[in-house]
Amino acid sequence: DGKRGFCFGVNRDWLPPTVEQLLPENADAVGTNEPRRQSFYTTMDWRSLFNIMLNAGLLMRAADGAIGVDLQRTIAMLTLTIIHDVMKVRELLPTVCPEHAPYYDYKAGEAIIDHDIALGYVLEHDPAALPCFDRLNAEQRRVVKFTQAELGFNHGWVVQAGGAP
Repeated sequence: DGKRGFCFGVNRDWLPPTVEQLLPENADAVGTNEPRRQSFYTTMDWRSLFNIMLNAGLLMRAADGAIGVDLQRTIAMLTLTIIHDVMKVRELLPTVCPEHAPYYDYKAGEAIIDHDIALGYVLEHDPAALPCFDRLNAEQRRVVKFTQAELGFNHGWVVQAGGAP
């Protein structure tokens, strides 16, 4: 079940906990007695989450109404999740090459210290430096690159919006 896997993870056999394992009398034994996870599992508007995933292209509806996973789009989303903050590691920050200068406000030979701009630079000019990105198909590279290098999508803003005043 996707809901149980989403909230509680999977075991060594890649199976989510059973409904029986979620019962209060069994929860301690299998590690599902985490109040926040239990609360999320029971109160989440799963229809809305389903629609978000459908609208994002992670899920697809076939002509016969069957639901499937768009593997390429899902891999692209997971790739974006993996790489979105990689340039916060200062040792990985790129230096603007003369042939790419100026890049935003950065001159040739200057390290790009803004991690979002640095990632955009790498995606544009050295995609092989991030093999998980480089191995995406052309359409999914375009989508990931758009969110980082053109749109300037910021994952932190999404998370922080949930706690806005």
